Amino acid sequence: MIKPILTEPNHELRLKSDKVHLRDIKKDETQQLIDDMIETMQHADGIGLAAPQIGVLKRIIIVDTKKKGPQAFINPKVAGRSLLRVQAEEGCLSIPG
Repeated sequence: MIKPILTEPNHELRLKSDKVHLRDIKKDETQQLIDDMIETMQHADGIGLAAPQIGVLKRIIIVDTKKKGPQAFINPKVAGRSLLRVQAEEGCLSIPG
């Protein structure tokens, strides 16, 4: 189901998200959330969407690189960084334009 995407300056976008517990990952409601996020992102012609952008304070993001298709990441963490720099246009579905 396509969900409305929250946009700035909505205060919910600044709230801390909750960790998704291992026991909840395989639950139907978690899979439904992921499916809804993918559908919402594709409908908005985006390449990424975080659960808080649709008002769900859970640590889940969807990324679509077009090569592999949409992928869900649960409780993602930045594990490192590179000195390589890539210049590209930034976009965010919660900040239109």
